[in-house]
Amino acid sequence: MGCMFRAVGLFFLLGPFISANAAEGHGDYRKATESTSSSRALAKDKVQESKGAWMAVPIPFANPTIGAGLQAALLYMHAKKDPDTPNATSGVGGMYSDTDSYFVGAFHDDYWDKDRYRFTFLYGYGNLNLNYYGSGNEPILEKHPIEYNLEANGLYTKFLMRIGGTEHWYGGLKYVGSESTVSFDLSQFIKGLPVLKDDLRTSGLGWMLSFDSKDDNYYPTTGQSFNFSQTADSSEFGSDFSFRRLETDYRNYLSLNPAHVLALKAQLKAADGHVPFFMEPTLSMRGFDTSRYRDMTTLSLHAEWRWRFLSRWGMVAFTEGGATAKDFDALHDGRKVSSAGLGLRWRATKAKQINLGIDLAFSKGQGEIYIRAGEAF
Repeated sequence: MGCMFRAVGLFFLLGPFISANAAEGHGDYRKATESTSSSRALAKDKVQESKGAWMAVPIPFANPTIGAGLQAALLYMHAKKDPDTPNATSGVGGMYSDTDSYFVGAFHDDYWDKDRYRFTFLYGYGNLNLNYYGSGNEPILEKHPIEYNLEANGLYTKFLMRIGGTEHWYGGLKYVGSESTVSFDLSQFIKGLPVLKDDLRTSGLGWMLSFDSKDDNYYPTTGQSFNFSQTADSSEFGSDFSFRRLETDYRNYLSLNPAHVLALKAQLKAADGHVPFFMEPTLSMRGFDTSRYRDMTTLSLHAEWRWRFLSRWGMVAFTEGGATAKDFDALHDGRKVSSAGLGLRWRATKAKQINLGIDLAFSKGQGEIYIRAGEAF
């Protein structure tokens, strides 16, 4: 069943913007929360796969980047085309947080020919109030970030095809485009100063390669996944910028026994060229505002122990480490950070292993709370 945006988390409908500032980075659609993936499975439990069904799902969330709030999604699970093809899913949804950030969006996720072909389309509009900490090894704004507003609409679409002679490998193309307005209110420094605004347009075309042998899309206990993508923005595609982004992600799930799972993840992001600051790679870790650590290259390692101590209750313990630098060769001497924490899980439905959870993560002596649907990875 594969990657994140196959059953897209509505929280990331503005992928180039929200993911760069609140979760996994531009184009990193497989990761972060799995709100709508979870919602999709909940809907699936309530209807025969031979029929279509509507379902409305409210999902609370909390993270240090955009605060706490509520997501809501209205999903339609289409009838199955054949027994070997996953259900197509369509949906609309929105989010509002206590930082006065919000978005609305819609998506369609489809499969054909016994899951040989996969297609995803997303469009969203959002208005986000965020913090800018600077970029690089010693950002001057690290302790005193500047507040800014990002108003944007974004389009994401991808088409994947199973590679001949394989069972789990897919390759294909993706497009990511956006029109946004970035605003810095200078009166936060000196009363009476104006608001600086800039209108920006990005438009990038790229290719993707993925492998997925996980035994479950929502709570994997065995198997591996690998995702690689490269996207290029250029004036030829209508972008105001010229840059490239590369992202690769590897995950491995080890079943220690029926109640214990060890989940491992490694993620590398890199960019070069004239990259808008809000699309620079960031560290997708718990314990701090994701946009606090950004540079042209980021690398993170993650390990999480998951224990199901009752039929519907579980806990997790995790540790994560990351580094940022101007390029890959400089990562060894780059800016480093680590985090660790604990979490509690409750299985929301008996038929599917979908958890609602709360995590408490610590980094550099400070703690952050996360409320999520689905696992961190």
